[in-house]
Amino acid sequence: MDLKIAAFLLVLFATVTISEGGKYGCCLKTSKRITRPMWKMDKYYIQQKGGFCEIDAVILHAKGRKYCLSSELLPVIEKLISSRKQRLIH
Repeated sequence: MDLKIAAFLLVLFATVTISEGGKYGCCLKTSKRITRPMWKMDKYYIQQKGGFCEIDAVILHAKGRKYCLSSELLPVIEKLISSRKQRLIH
């Protein structure tokens, strides 16, 4: 294979790989604050560094919006969910 073609393919592959994070909905930055709208979260999941995403994060979905929070807040989020479930039971 010609060296120019190989170099072109390498650059193309690197560009596609770098842009994949945005394609998969990865958080690129996080917040360390939980605001009131986030209390009414529909669901959450954990984003792990590696693969397509560059940082660890907790992604909350509330009222049709996506919030990216620091993974340090996971215990707080789990406590919030637990207290909501307790209120629904009683």
